[in-house]
Amino acid sequence: MKATIVYIAVFCSFPQMAYARDYDIQMSPCLIGSNCNKCAEVISIKYDVDSKNKLVTVSGMSIKGEPVKETLNSCDVKDGSNWSCSFSAIAVSAKDGFITVTTNKKSSLYASKKEMCIVNK
Repeated sequence: MKATIVYIAVFCSFPQMAYARDYDIQMSPCLIGSNCNKCAEVISIKYDVDSKNKLVTVSGMSIKGEPVKETLNSCDVKDGSNWSCSFSAIAVSAKDGFITVTTNKKSSLYASKKEMCIVNK
């Protein structure tokens, strides 16, 4: 009986604690067709996903070396492991906690024959 009560207490309290999740990733603009091997500078970005409030905040350093911290408005948050954000040059998404980056083919990044790659997989 005690084991059942402990299990229920832990199980019921876990979803309340698990509404926020952080993703630390490194990205780099790379030459299209290089299989993400011919890349320029690497930027470190942290995505803080707050599924309770349906918010994603990005922080880190820009390619120009300037600090960035911004709550993103163009995101769809289902939960901490499943979300997506779209920008003019890229789309970043998580499915079951696995991050992917897609380059917009109408962006200036793509026009310069580059795509954004995650370099810390």
